[in-house]
Amino acid sequence: MKKAFTLAEVLITIVIVGLVSILIISFIPNIQKIIRAEKIRTVKYKLTQATEKMAAEDLIGPYENTTAFVNELKKHFKIIKICPASSLSSCWSYNTIKVNENETIDVSFLQTGLQLKMQANEASDYSSPNVGIVTSDGTSMILSYNTKCEHLNPLENYQWSTENNKPVTNATTSCIAAIFEINGAKAPNKIGDDIGLLNTNGPGYSCVYEVNGKCYSQPFIPTPITAEECEKIKDNLGIKRCCYEHCSNGDYWAGAIKQCGGVDKLNSGGNEKTLLNMFTNYGQGQTKDVCFWENYENTTGEYAQGSYICKYTPDYSFSFGSNNNSSRGIATHYAICELK
Repeated sequence: MKKAFTLAEVLITIVIVGLVSILIISFIPNIQKIIRAEKIRTVKYKLTQATEKMAAEDLIGPYENTTAFVNELKKHFKIIKICPASSLSSCWSYNTIKVNENETIDVSFLQTGLQLKMQANEASDYSSPNVGIVTSDGTSMILSYNTKCEHLNPLENYQWSTENNKPVTNATTSCIAAIFEINGAKAPNKIGDDIGLLNTNGPGYSCVYEVNGKCYSQPFIPTPITAEECEKIKDNLGIKRCCYEHCSNGDYWAGAIKQCGGVDKLNSGGNEKTLLNMFTNYGQGQTKDVCFWENYENTTGEYAQGSYICKYTPDYSFSFGSNNNSSRGIATHYAICELK
């Protein structure tokens, strides 16, 4: 005769199964975190293996720009796709990166190393256009290169950093700033989760100048965009009109707005003269004529295309203009972003 389970035994079994299920479910996020951390470590490790080979052949640089560096990198690193700064989204699985729970950044915003919070100084210059790549294992990456990269001794063995006793990276990547995605289009698409960073605190801007309670980025020379490119993004950036008549070499003003992330983020807070004085007097800028792209709202409520303010030497007079990348024809035109 078969003996049936008592009610008490059934209830105890149900409780045990429930407790085990709760424990398993509670461990799943930790397991996912461990897996993502290992994937991020692996990406850094593989990239460093490539730069270590380059260093051994005295090929770390310096190079003229990020594109030139990537053209050498691809000989040592398995890359299946390369995208210029004008089409970074073609090398990324989605358009918007989640910085934190309250902030997102468009992939197309990451035009130079300045948008990866890289500083410009005597030892570093990450202002050349970024380059997007896709590696053979499907990892999407946006790279920025320091064109002032110091020479590395090809005979030196560089010490590796480690995580859980596994190698991560070493000094041969010190001239690279990178952001990369390990999870494709799958969520969460967030910095610190499935988006990794190498040698950068980005994306975003670092506060370089503070004027009247406002924070501003390092000045940079914007990458121009075509009228066609402008038309595609103008509504999202607050641009009312794109330049067709005077922009045969590209629209630098719209390019500046693209890199800053919107019309309202290009310096327009009435501090332009102060910023020009700070930039030219601190030895970071130019001894020649310098202009800042800015926003000038005309009588129709539209921002005038290509407006700028310039500071001229030797008299250090100021003037305003509205044309594409030209003032007296010799000034260098910079952009500077107002940060939140």
